[in-house]
Amino acid sequence: MRLPTLSAAALLLAACTVPPPRSLPTAPPEALPRPVAAAWTSASPHAATALASWTDEDGAVRVISASPAGLVVRDGDSGAVLADAAARAAHPRDPADMAVFGDHLFVVERGQHRAQVLSLPHFTPTGSIGAEQLAQPGGIWVDESGPDELRLFVADAGNARAARFLLQFDEAGQVQARADGGFPVAAGPRGLVGDPADNRLLVATASAVHAYDVAGHAGDHALPPAAALALWTCPDGGGYWLLAGPQDGIAVFDRATLAPRGGFDAAAGRPLTALDLHAAGSTRFPAGALYAVAGDTLVAFDLREIATALDLARDCVQ
Repeated sequence: MRLPTLSAAALLLAACTVPPPRSLPTAPPEALPRPVAAAWTSASPHAATALASWTDEDGAVRVISASPAGLVVRDGDSGAVLADAAARAAHPRDPADMAVFGDHLFVVERGQHRAQVLSLPHFTPTGSIGAEQLAQPGGIWVDESGPDELRLFVADAGNARAARFLLQFDEAGQVQARADGGFPVAAGPRGLVGDPADNRLLVATASAVHAYDVAGHAGDHALPPAAALALWTCPDGGGYWLLAGPQDGIAVFDRATLAPRGGFDAAAGRPLTALDLHAAGSTRFPAGALYAVAGDTLVAFDLREIATALDLARDCVQ
């Protein structure tokens, strides 16, 4: 996911809210970024601002990148751009972040102060969320909250909070959303990613990445600032948080304890602005892949290569 920048006004407003957790674990000196070769690199003529991926009905992984010029679909195994007129026709305005849940794509439009919902694979509009509640929205995370109901969190920077909505789809396939509160976030939220199994929500601000539970109670951990976040879950219940740093490195932290587990050089000097981790296997990436926006390119990494470089749990890639 990508974390948008904030205006000065939003940062001043956020300074008056609930104080963040204080502990800032850092990686040990020996855990400097290690090189991991990209599996593929694809040029992006229009600078992408958000990424999402899904497995289509034929079992192929597709990677969607968003920019003000529209949506572009790539083959997840090769990076080849696919001719998809429906995706090109969808033009989110000022896209800040995206998420896929089931056969729906959620696109945050910062300039429109809303999240647009598109039905996959044809990118059919099925409604929007938050136009009357959000201001300068950024990161988005979607989860299942109950039978036929989704829970959506949005980093609502203009209101210095993490906003929450409950969603259902009617018989016509249109989204029906209702605001369900949220919680204040100090220093202005830029992005967020949730982990329902650990009852945790990581919320990124300009100064740090703060840990909350999904009800909004602040934890006792915070991580260094990040331009993008991703969660890597493993079959045994373990996993890792991946944080793209201000430059080109990705730091890795334990899913449960948030202890540092090292990092790797992911962009060869280019700034990283968005991440998407697809843990489901494909022909080229049997254990899944990490996709990233690095400057004017999209890059893909084999999760097996990352696990080997950082000596991470083999269960995650077997």
